[in-house]
Amino acid sequence: MPRSPQSARSCSVARNEILDELRAAVGEADLRVILNVFRTDVTAQLADLRDFVAAGKHEAARRVAHRLAGLMSQFGAAEAAGRAHRLAKDSGRVATAKDVAALDGACRKAVTAICDVTTAPVAPVAISTKPQNTKAQTTRSTTRRRVDPIPLM
Repeated sequence: MPRSPQSARSCSVARNEILDELRAAVGEADLRVILNVFRTDVTAQLADLRDFVAAGKHEAARRVAHRLAGLMSQFGAAEAAGRAHRLAKDSGRVATAKDVAALDGACRKAVTAICDVTTAPVAPVAISTKPQNTKAQTTRSTTRRRVDPIPLM
């Protein structure tokens, strides 16, 4: 269902307000880091979703779609969040490659719009799973495959 120009404009305004609040809270440099992590995470989640749908792992695909809905919502990407939410909640229907392609397109469009707020290139970020405190702490090690982030146009 196509959205009206007014609703598209209001999503853009909401997204800009979210990014302005983030920029005010953390500064431009940290905003770039956050956007880089966001872009990389969305790309990895989309790859996982494609793999799970192709393998017929429907419950795992729903969980990934749920995470994508949350990620996109946090940055005001209403269309992509809505598509991801529908995939996560549509328990009577199995997600198809066509559904994933539509979500992928919406996410790529949103990531480009969201990450386009900075003019300088965003440097890659390494996230450590080592504890900051040297006292006895357990860390959860997650193994994720390397996925190239969605390129900005």
